[in-house]
Amino acid sequence: MPSPLINHRSREANAALPKVETFFQMTAARLRARLVSRSATDIPVRVSGVEVRTLTSIAEEEFSEGVIVGEIRLGNGLPPGLVLIQHNLLTRLIAVLLGEDLDGGGTLSQFRTLTPVEERIAGRICQDLSAELERCWPEPSGPACQFNGLVSPAVLSDPMRVSAPVFSAMLDFGKAGTALGLMAVALPVAALPVTTPTRRDTTVRSAPGSLDRMMPVELEVVVELTRLRLTVNALRALEVGEIISLGARRPAVVKVNGMPLFESEPGLSAGVRSVRLLRRCR
Repeated sequence: MPSPLINHRSREANAALPKVETFFQMTAARLRARLVSRSATDIPVRVSGVEVRTLTSIAEEEFSEGVIVGEIRLGNGLPPGLVLIQHNLLTRLIAVLLGEDLDGGGTLSQFRTLTPVEERIAGRICQDLSAELERCWPEPSGPACQFNGLVSPAVLSDPMRVSAPVFSAMLDFGKAGTALGLMAVALPVAALPVTTPTRRDTTVRSAPGSLDRMMPVELEVVVELTRLRLTVNALRALEVGEIISLGARRPAVVKVNGMPLFESEPGLSAGVRSVRLLRRCR
């Protein structure tokens, strides 16, 4: 039976869910921007649910078919966080990185031992996520989030961890009709500020709904000249010095977090490659 202290902590955590959900949504948006930079493909990343749960319930419900687990060290004596990746999601992301169409159905892959290449890519995804968690942390003095490596899924049955409540965010990758798979982020409740300020707390805070806290957040801007489709054979045959035809000239699209924002004209300004904004995308 949970202790009164754990019950109290869980009630505080549930009360803080709106704030925690905003934190995870900002993190997902920045992770999406990183995927655009790495794959030149906009892979939607949606937060489909933020809850206070236990590791056992997460593993049994959404990751029972096999899971890849990464550990995030939070520092300051805090318990580590975990990243849970469906094996099929990793397989589909690798296919997209190699040029496969995002809308392609793909086939479900059976869970197996990861190849060295798959381990490196899974580790890079976890590193990107750790960096964005640190950037988006809801308090200025947040911990240094560092990827601590892939760990055995047996950690999900560790008696020291399974009963402690965690903030769980489920990230859904891919378009709504052609989902690629799920990733879960589990952070100890003790790691995030969940207590309600008392009357003696005179710290100046932004008004509810204010964008002040989001204004310093960095966003990745992608200028897309065009989109091409190449077979894997054609891609492998490319060599340094070859010319790739981009088709008829058209305005380049400036995207922020995958969303088209401006049409632009590429060129030079003071000897530096630049784009001139022509009009906003409707």
